[in-house]
Amino acid sequence: MKLRYYLRGLGVGVIITTIILSISLYGRNKSLTDKEIIERAKELGMVEQEKNKNNQSQKLQDLKEEQENQSKETENKKKPEKKEQDIPKNKNENVEKKDTTSEKTKEMIQVDITGGLGSNAIAELLFNAKLVDDAVAFNSFLTKNNYDEKLGAGAFRIPMGATYEEVAKILIEK
Repeated sequence: MKLRYYLRGLGVGVIITTIILSISLYGRNKSLTDKEIIERAKELGMVEQEKNKNNQSQKLQDLKEEQENQSKETENKKKPEKKEQDIPKNKNENVEKKDTTSEKTKEMIQVDITGGLGSNAIAELLFNAKLVDDAVAFNSFLTKNNYDEKLGAGAFRIPMGATYEEVAKILIEK
């Protein structure tokens, strides 16, 4: 007999709970419009996709300008002024100086890769910096050798005239 009263009490409790919850949730069925969702996202600090693309393109332009400035500075440094001491006294000294200048290290270019860039964007960035001759070919090289999955963000120093393999290894070192 006690079981019957227990089950009745349990059933009545479930019914009362259902009624209370349906009344309290009835007023909350309001759905947000797209405009309200966008406003709320902006309040939380989210950025629209178009602005993000413009920001990345601005970063790429800044990087190009910086690299052009660096290359101009290095060209200016490479042009030494002629002094009387530099003029060779005989032909043998001139030959020795030519040998030492050919042994100089290759020019290094600083490339900053931001997080979230894919292999295609990185290949395009390296092409614009004149470190690779073809962005599409370099991207296909990266994907063919599974380097595209290992690329990371950071600042990289890449020598001019490096092969695709050398560039890829520098980019995956960090």
